[in-house]
Amino acid sequence: LRPTRRRSFRGLSAAEGDLPRDELLKQAKAGGTVDAIVAAHVLDVANKALATWEVGSSHFLRPPELQALQDLFLPFADVGTAAQGGYEDAERRVLFVGRAEVFDTLLEEASEQLLTAVSIEGNFKFDAAGHRDFLGAILKMGIKREFVGD
Repeated sequence: LRPTRRRSFRGLSAAEGDLPRDELLKQAKAGGTVDAIVAAHVLDVANKALATWEVGSSHFLRPPELQALQDLFLPFADVGTAAQGGYEDAERRVLFVGRAEVFDTLLEEASEQLLTAVSIEGNFKFDAAGHRDFLGAILKMGIKREFVGD
C-alpha cells in the first residue's frame, strides 16, 4: 500500500472543515472517467473519514476511476490515500481515504477488515469453468459488481 499526499488545495486543508465537495465533483465529472454517483459516494466517504479520524473506503473501482479520484485528493496535504485490490497486480481496487496523521496507522487494519479472498474448489475436469463462469454465478446471487474485485 503506497499512501499519497500533496500540498494544500488553494490554501485550504481538510482539517479546516469539509472538503470543497461541489468543486471536487465538478473536477471529477470534467474528466469524463468517473460517474457522478461514484464521485459523490467517494467524497462522502472521505468527509466522514476526515470527521471521525478513521480510514474510509470506496467500492471496487476501475483503473481510470481510481486514478481520477486519487488525483482529486492530491492537493490536500492532510489527506492520505491508498489503493488496494487484495493482491499486487489487482486491476480493480478499493480507494482508502483518511487523515494523514493517522492514515498509515489505520490503513492496514482497514484493508484487512474490508478485503477478503474467496477460494472455490471443485472437480472441473469434465466441465471446465473459467473466470466468466464464477463471476457470473456471483453476480446472479445478487452481489453487485462494485463489491467484487478481480
